[in-house]
Amino acid sequence: MKIKNLMKTAAMLSMGISITANAAINADNSEQKYRFAGDLHYAKFCKAILTDDVSMFKSSVRQKMDELAANEKRVLRLLLSDHGVKCDGENLVEFSIQRDAPNVYAYFSKK
Repeated sequence: MKIKNLMKTAAMLSMGISITANAAINADNSEQKYRFAGDLHYAKFCKAILTDDVSMFKSSVRQKMDELAANEKRVLRLLLSDHGVKCDGENLVEFSIQRDAPNVYAYFSKK
């Protein structure tokens, strides 16, 4: 029993900061709902891309400053690295292209 728990913990730790984001549109196409799985602690980054909301993304970066790095630039560098946050299996830049988030993509391009 303990071995199973250790294996589960090791598998969860190896995920790093990985998020899967799935979008679903209501039948009346009026509102989008998102379901997140994985490390939900970083789900706002994916949601910011899904809604193409640069302000939400910047706010999320500022919230993670003490946790990940000393300043916004370093946090952003960590998030955008190959081993950074993943949304639906893609890095943040690729995810912003895939989900047609031109404002967030433009923000990434400036950095």
